[in-house]
Amino acid sequence: ITHQAYELWFKQILHELQSIVGIFGAPPVSDQDIYKVAMRMQRVVKIQAVMMHQLEVLETMTPLDFLEFRDYLTPASGFQSTQWRQIEILMGIPLENRPYVSN
Repeated sequence: ITHQAYELWFKQILHELQSIVGIFGAPPVSDQDIYKVAMRMQRVVKIQAVMMHQLEVLETMTPLDFLEFRDYLTPASGFQSTQWRQIEILMGIPLENRPYVSN
């Protein structure tokens, strides 16, 4: 469930970032556009905070607790998320700085 929730948040983050790239890609950028960008970035920060709070649930588990259901998560992983990769690309993270994950 957490993985599915993250994918929904990733989709929203991508929407916000793509909108921002679009605004900056069509100069001149007005004061009103700058305000839009600031609000959208603020939304991204809030989404990231929610995502971090979701991890607090996992932090309450011992390693053995986690291992009891870990196999049910396979192959789900944030590094395997297509949307996570799209965010990395959109943010300009060079390929050599991205973690390698084999499929």
